[in-house]
Formats: sequence, structure tokens, C-alpha cells
Amino acid sequence: MMDAAQSPLSQDALPLDDRIPTFEEIEKFDAAAAWDRLSPEQQREIGLLVVRFGTIGQCDEYYHETIEEARTGFMTSHWSEEALAQSVLPRDQIDRVAVEAQKSFQALCDHFDPIWPQLFGWTGPAS
Repeated sequence: MMDAAQSPLSQDALPLDDRIPTFEEIEKFDAAAAWDRLSPEQQREIGLLVVRFGTIGQCDEYYHETIEEARTGFMTSHWSEEALAQSVLPRDQIDRVAVEAQKSFQALCDHFDPIWPQLFGWTGPAS
């Protein structure tokens, strides 16, 4: 097993599309600075993806087949009885919500992967 000290290439020597952030870059990541490096078009695209993920993406595990499952569910046990009643759906609808939640997460990841160099400041801001 190779450890970080034995890495054959420094991070700077890797092509940008093959690089992942170091622990130090993750630890010091400044989201506000990264946002400022994005063009207005990129900010809008990301904003839309984030809104979708923040609404649809977090709905996974909110729905259950029975009220008993909803009452004991990690994501739902603190809800009122009225909210719990709304979280009971047929299995096919629960599965479709899970698919949409996963799709929203995947769309976010697919969008972010190519712009990591820009977000981490490895390249300049978008023009």
C-alpha cells in the first residue's frame, strides 16, 4: 500500500481533470471565495442544482409504507401526526422519490466534478 509520502507525482504534476483535493485543501476550502470565482452563468446553474437537491434530494427517507414506520423513522420520528400521515405512500411512489433524490444528487456531482480546478483555485476565475 502506498502512502501519501510515497506518491510518485506531486498534486501539481497531475492533469487538473485527474486531480482530487488534498486534505489541507478540503480543510481550508473557502466556499465564498469559490463562489466568487464562478461566472454569473455558473452561479445560476449551480444555484438551480442546489435548490433541486435541497428540496427533492433530501426527501429520500421521508416516506414510508406505514404510519408505524414513519413514527420510528430516523428522518421522520420528530414530526407531528399530520406530517407523519403525509409521509405514508405506496412503495412505487417511495421508490420514485428515491430515484429523483438520487438523480438530483448525481446531477450536482456531475456538474461539480469538471469545475473542481476552478472551485479549489487551481485555475483562474471564469471569464
